Amino acid sequence: MNLSTSKHNLRQEAKTQRKALSADELEYYSIQITKQVRTCFSFRDKRISCFLSMESQREVHTEYILKHLARHNQLFVPVSNFSDGTMQHVPFEPGDILALNSYHIPEPIHKKNPINPVELDVIFIPLLQADVQGNRLGYGKGFYDRYLALCRPDVIKIGLNFFEPIPSIPAENTDIPLDYLITPNRVYEFK
Repeated sequence: MNLSTSKHNLRQEAKTQRKALSADELEYYSIQITKQVRTCFSFRDKRISCFLSMESQREVHTEYILKHLARHNQLFVPVSNFSDGTMQHVPFEPGDILALNSYHIPEPIHKKNPINPVELDVIFIPLLQADVQGNRLGYGKGFYDRYLALCRPDVIKIGLNFFEPIPSIPAENTDIPLDYLITPNRVYEFK
């Protein structure tokens, strides 16, 4: 089995796992993940990017994390350009008006000037699955790996997932691993 087939199969398994969760479970696990963020990380005066949850993909509800982080940090959210495969991170405050783009990804309606990637301190990254080495399985478009390559080497990369990491995900040399994975039950550190 080649690398792309293996990753495709892992993506399908992860999506099936998510679909099996009820709305109440999604909400409960998202709150547990937020509690892990509050308990294990004390970010202050940082420039932090966090993805806005795609309901269609049944992602971790990040609005709780964003509200928590907004108290003492400057927040940003990703905006993807699907025509050229690039991503920018624009300023965000809880309560900003959002709209779904053509790929059902929420984005601020009024986009402000994006931050230079080297200025970000922390990035919360969406994923379908992660492994015990910190390799991340995303949606396969490469937006985050390309963006992370532009960031400082010490930017803190945090993945959020409802499920515990699996033993192994095939990694390519362009894949950038996580520093942390947060699940409802614990925080994994990969440094």
